[in-house]
Amino acid sequence: MSTVAFSIDADTLKLLDELVSRSSPRPSRSAVVRVAIRELAVREHRRRVEAEEAAILCKHRKRLA
Repeated sequence: MSTVAFSIDADTLKLLDELVSRSSPRPSRSAVVRVAIRELAVREHRRRVEAEEAAILCKHRKRLA
């Protein structure tokens, strides 16, 4: 696993710490950030695919009717 460093504002860090403290078993901050990034990446991928599919459907709407 690679180590990365990033800056985070105090409010976001507080939210992160609240997530960590409410979880059971208690994960590390790093684990919570990894899950969040993974979930964001999946959500963005789905959004892009859906937008591409919507564009294709719109383009071929007359032929599909």
